[in-house]
Amino acid sequence: VALAGGLLSAEGAIEAAPEHWEEDLRRQTVAFLRGGLPGKAVEAALSGLADAIGGGLGRGMSTLGGTNSGVKQEMVKQWKTQYQVGELWRTQCAEERCYELFLDDVRQFSDRFERYYHEVMSYPALNIIAASGSPPKRALMLGGGDGGIASRVLAVDTVEHMTILDIDEQVTVKAKAWFPRVSASTSDPRLEILHTDAIAWVKENAASELARFDLVVIDFTDTPLESLFTDQFFGGLKALMTPTGVLVQNIGSMLAAAEMKDHFQKHVRTFRTTFAMTTSIPDYATDYVLGLSSPADIDPW
Repeated sequence: VALAGGLLSAEGAIEAAPEHWEEDLRRQTVAFLRGGLPGKAVEAALSGLADAIGGGLGRGMSTLGGTNSGVKQEMVKQWKTQYQVGELWRTQCAEERCYELFLDDVRQFSDRFERYYHEVMSYPALNIIAASGSPPKRALMLGGGDGGIASRVLAVDTVEHMTILDIDEQVTVKAKAWFPRVSASTSDPRLEILHTDAIAWVKENAASELARFDLVVIDFTDTPLESLFTDQFFGGLKALMTPTGVLVQNIGSMLAAAEMKDHFQKHVRTFRTTFAMTTSIPDYATDYVLGLSSPADIDPW
């Protein structure tokens, strides 16, 4: 935080930085450090510095295509549930005005660039499943109550059913109100949305007679649930999958090296095949890393 302040002063940008930027930045970085996540603390510090230098736009900053630093950002709505604080911001994404969804100060997506994230979380896995000779029919998603990934999955006509487990109903409610294109799948009769604890649901249903899933997607907000991703949890997911099923998980950014290694080790201990995928998403500061695993021998290439 002190380094960020020094750089801002050197750049002559301190006057343009958001009010209370230093306090907000310190709060975020300290929270990550206390949680044993130094990589994410560094990411938060660098992102906050980039936002402040960007002319006080804060949350609206994107590195690819970017946010127009001459456009004032506006918080349109804020709400709080027992699980998290949500915010809707209006800003500029490249050449277009856009809306962004934040949960607990973490950008989820913008309506301008959301497809970069939602497509990579679904299309590669769906293609791998189809190539196995058994078209995807059933999908399970943990998180993702906004419906963005579900809209991509349900665009595949072989998919007969999809279940979303998202504990916070307001994510779905707000997505329907402000992101109709993203949440289009929420009106699809093939989609079932359960506002429940996904971790507990997996534990309760792993040994059940429930029909197995060809595709499983983990789309939680990274930090709050990180400690709950145990070997037992991944074992439960594997039990819920078909023999040729594929799991996709959003792992995190390139700066969280230690956390990524831990996640991938859990995948490797549970699944027969595990791959890492990287992608550039304009809504995020650095390249994003996804984990793709299967109980079967798969070749994504």
